[in-house]
Amino acid sequence: MKKRIKSVIAAVIALAMVLFMSMLPAAALVSRAEVEGVNADMAWEVLDIVNNERAENGLGPLTMDKGLMDAAQIRANEIVSHFSHTRPDGTSCFTVLSPDYKYGSSGENIAAGQQSAAAVMNAWMNSPGHRANILNGDFQSIGIACVYVSGSVYRFHWVQLFHSKVVDAAVRENTQTGGNTPTEPEVPDDGTIPMYRAYNPNSGEHFYTSNFTELSNICSVGWNYEGVAWYAPSGGDNVYRMYNPNTGDHHYTLNPEERYMLEDAGWNYEGVCWFSDGDIPIYRVYNPNAETGSHHYATSAEEISGLVSAGWRDEGIGWYGARQAP
Repeated sequence: MKKRIKSVIAAVIALAMVLFMSMLPAAALVSRAEVEGVNADMAWEVLDIVNNERAENGLGPLTMDKGLMDAAQIRANEIVSHFSHTRPDGTSCFTVLSPDYKYGSSGENIAAGQQSAAAVMNAWMNSPGHRANILNGDFQSIGIACVYVSGSVYRFHWVQLFHSKVVDAAVRENTQTGGNTPTEPEVPDDGTIPMYRAYNPNSGEHFYTSNFTELSNICSVGWNYEGVAWYAPSGGDNVYRMYNPNTGDHHYTLNPEERYMLEDAGWNYEGVCWFSDGDIPIYRVYNPNAETGSHHYATSAEEISGLVSAGWRDEGIGWYGARQAP
């Protein structure tokens, strides 16, 4: 069972109106010097979801503000080692803002552990205080940052800074690095279905899908396509796909009882992803030390043996495929 992130919420009022909220258990993280990656595209994805939520609630969109983005980036680096609305020097989080933002209303949301824009927004929107910031009609601008630290407990660290005026509107650019462009293979003439495998170099998670459009979408945001993992039959026993909205992790299982157990623990059921039938075993291993991406699936006994030698736990055969990939 995957560890679920608890939440802590705090609020204070200052200036004309200030709300700041946090979501994370109290825990020591790593130093700022170990921050490895900044993902601007994920910040813009958060903005898209923010503005969709505001539109659904009759509010105008927020404008990404460059000064607030720069400030949010500083704060994201700070919360890696000091998860608090108080800065490492003991001052308020809002001292990070330049004098241009001195007057008006400001707010801050922080979170850690969620691996995607959708996951962090799901967490914030299900917390009354964070939701209040996102749906605050006084706010006109926002700055968003996400930093990734592989050696930390939570790895992904998120900040939203809000303000009641726009000082310097930011321009959206495609800054995503990594990923590749998959080429769709020919449709097999034997009725089998290619199962695509992709790898997230930030989280360490592998993702499997029969949907080439879905594969292309995740590769466009930095996942690496690793080829066809196996060919599934066109019918047989159901294999279920589960999604953890807190971590962004996916899990696949042939066992209905395991599916229901995960649902009870807060995972979302995403439907039948493929079928199990045939003579090709797809092995399943578990990494007891991983916070996310803790399960891996492969047809290669050699690959599985290597993972077991590295400390992964052999969980046997997950399901069966129709035939091996070339």
